[in-house]
Amino acid sequence: MNAVNLAEAKAHLSELLDRVEAGDSVDITRRGKPVARLTAVARPRKRIDAALLQSLTATMPPQAEGAADLVRSMRDGDGSSARTAGGRHSCRRRRDPGPPIPPSTICSCITGPE
Repeated sequence: MNAVNLAEAKAHLSELLDRVEAGDSVDITRRGKPVARLTAVARPRKRIDAALLQSLTATMPPQAEGAADLVRSMRDGDGSSARTAGGRHSCRRRRDPGPPIPPSTICSCITGPE
């Protein structure tokens, strides 16, 4: 949170509002004492159309395993994930003990062949 005196606030109100919109909070002071605070207005949350969400999820195929099991098998590399080809993890990240692969590289078993 930043403090700005009243004269500066008057002269730079547009810039202060830009900072507040970006999530900052600004105290306005008069003779060194805080008298006001600029903060962003809480924006109303967008309502979710439950019928649309239900129709979307109804078209999705059921998952063979739970999310926790999927993440655990991918992390541990035990080959039990439904996303592996023939029961084996198909990317270099799991089978090559060579140089480390950068974290930004996404496994082909998740993205599919290039």
